[in-house]
Amino acid sequence: MENGSPILIVTNELFTRKMLKEALINGGNKVVTVSNGQEALAILKENLCSTVITDTIMPEMGGLELCRKIRKLQCRNPIYVII
Repeated sequence: MENGSPILIVTNELFTRKMLKEALINGGNKVVTVSNGQEALAILKENLCSTVITDTIMPEMGGLELCRKIRKLQCRNPIYVII
């Protein structure tokens, strides 16, 4: 049974993306994965996900910077971030 909006996984580490995705799907969640913060912001601007799981250290934009940018987005619903 799938729950609500997809969970967004953001990490440049392929193995981590695959493992998290599999675990969350097995738990009945919809999942979207991306490899960087810019891709994540594009998805979040479309209000497609309400929960983000992100890595702390990534090229170009780390998890903390991504979190700051998410907080500045004008979204209809809150976006929850797990770093």
